[in-house]
Amino acid sequence: MKLWHFKIRWKASSSSSVEPACFQRVGILRLIRISPSADRWYREKRSVEFLVFRCVRYIFAKFDSVRVLTGANKSRKLLSSVSEATRPTSSRVRKSIFDILWSRVGIDEKSVLDLFAGTGSLGIEALSRGASKAWFVDQSRSAIKVVKENLLRLGVDPMRYKVVTSTYNSFLDGYQGERFDIAFLDPPYAFTNWDGLLEKVPAAIMVCETGNPIQPPSGFEKLLERKYGTTVVTLVSGSSSGI
Repeated sequence: MKLWHFKIRWKASSSSSVEPACFQRVGILRLIRISPSADRWYREKRSVEFLVFRCVRYIFAKFDSVRVLTGANKSRKLLSSVSEATRPTSSRVRKSIFDILWSRVGIDEKSVLDLFAGTGSLGIEALSRGASKAWFVDQSRSAIKVVKENLLRLGVDPMRYKVVTSTYNSFLDGYQGERFDIAFLDPPYAFTNWDGLLEKVPAAIMVCETGNPIQPPSGFEKLLERKYGTTVVTLVSGSSSGI
């Protein structure tokens, strides 16, 4: 008998002369499958292990905190679990957005608007990188609560930000302040009123995060468009922005 392979002998049923399927040549590493009962136990054990693995991975993906990428608050964690409707911008997309902005217009001393703020990760990233002031706007009270908590946890000077609970239309219709240098526009992917939104936003540069490519209305210029998986990032400027 060879060490690596051997024949498993199982007593056949007296009512059958057919050798059971478990009579097979197997490797030494498959000893656990020596009988139907052991085989069933092995498959059930693997199924449970796989289910546990999927559950643990889901929990980490669901509740793992977003981190500030760089700047004064580099690597600090942000609360990110608001609701199923909130979709925080991934670290990869955020890094790309800010790399693009840094190379084109810079971030230092810029005023920013984080419309559809969600967790506030974009506006907070801008503050960490030196933006002078950020406005956070969202209609969800639970999202606004998370934004405020994140700002407090990071110790951001209250004079550098303003948090508003409002729909985007109500906020833009009532806003009478100075024009923003940069606006982050990250509505739900089902959002379609881009022409109306872009025409209302008081900003020189608008960073649009969508599920599909968009075409800015007349009078606006598409500066750049990049796709990251299911996310499309588009930089748009008005004709008078001078960028």
